[in-house]
Amino acid sequence: MAGAAAARLDHAASDGHRDGRLHRDALRAGVGGSRPGAGRGRTRGRRDRGRGGVGGIAVALLARLGHNVTAISGRAAIHDYLRDLGARQVVGRDALPVGKARPLESERWGGAVDTVGGDLLAALLPTMAYNTTVACCGNAGGIELRTTVFPFILRAVALVGVESVLCPAERRRHAWSRLARDLPLDALDRMTQTVPLADAPRLSAEILAGRVRGRVVVDVNRC
Repeated sequence: MAGAAAARLDHAASDGHRDGRLHRDALRAGVGGSRPGAGRGRTRGRRDRGRGGVGGIAVALLARLGHNVTAISGRAAIHDYLRDLGARQVVGRDALPVGKARPLESERWGGAVDTVGGDLLAALLPTMAYNTTVACCGNAGGIELRTTVFPFILRAVALVGVESVLCPAERRRHAWSRLARDLPLDALDRMTQTVPLADAPRLSAEILAGRVRGRVVVDVNRC
């Protein structure tokens, strides 16, 4: 089953196939029409946050690779959902010293995928362990980053941006092959809903209000 799932996703990503399950899998993983970047972390505990598709996929991927994943979310209602995707722990945003972080805090995380930015990212950086990486790919929490140089020059923490517009084709193919190999499609099923085009206005309002989790695929052939 895993081999068949991998073949389906890899084919959809590489050849742009647009029929049936192949295209739906590519859309759900974020490679149908858009292109994923790839972030790298380290060992120890891995941290991810976010209720959306990027955060959920990061949780599922890192858990599948054997990492001890902690997810952070301000919505208690989705904590069980995040555990179901593979997070061993789910904590609230108060687990980080948001707005009151010292230049360096106790080393806590062995890698992180940040989908929020702003003050949450600023609070995360001082808590990273030595020689670890934070992959930054979101700005829902704001575009400003108030921090110091200490995590970078005293702990060798790397802050790596993830973008998908100018990413070279060879790196894209590598990222897609890793998704095909490592992303469990049963987890992708749990984080995805498919809706008809007529539902797009209603869902837009729900997304802006923070009431939608995971990914939404809009089927333009269904009205």
